[in-house]
Amino acid sequence: MPPTFRPVRPNRSTLDHFLAGAETRPLSYAEVGMTGGRAPEGYRTRESHRTLGRDEGLFERAADGLFDWRGFDFPWVVLYPDRPVIREGLTVIVAARTLGIWTLNPARIVARWDHDGEAGFAYGTVGGHAARGEESFRVLRAPDGSIEYRITAFSRLDDPLVRAAGPVSRRVQGRFAAASLAAMQRAVAEGSGPAEAS
Repeated sequence: MPPTFRPVRPNRSTLDHFLAGAETRPLSYAEVGMTGGRAPEGYRTRESHRTLGRDEGLFERAADGLFDWRGFDFPWVVLYPDRPVIREGLTVIVAARTLGIWTLNPARIVARWDHDGEAGFAYGTVGGHAARGEESFRVLRAPDGSIEYRITAFSRLDDPLVRAAGPVSRRVQGRFAAASLAAMQRAVAEGSGPAEAS
């Protein structure tokens, strides 16, 4: 199924309709779970990371922000449904605006984990996404005690129109990663102040 392009920001009715169709479609790639290890052949890989700090309680704040989709808080992306509970099998729409055009990209959660020193989730593309592949979002406690936010992805541009705009599409992926890193930095900074008196 080709990706969906819209000249205006998608409304709730459009997103509901697109999500209903996406929920019945399978993942568009076979290499599920491979953002957790060696990337599969035939895909471009990308890893981005940022050290969030080393404050007391920072890992917990960062993990809470991650699972609340705070890494998607920037104006040219719309997540739908809005901040759903992350669980395996959940399908979401990530609508993104590029050069004035919105693309509707369905993805499905393929893993979620939360254990000592690492929290995260991964989602994979569903038919109708502008690319094919998987992306994972992790909060990690490094050996030196610092807390890191890491995004790992492998992807391939299969649709002819998207492939023709390959350089632009790759820049959008890099722009998304940079915006997500900054959003998570803001999220943990906002939660670092003193507790309010009750």
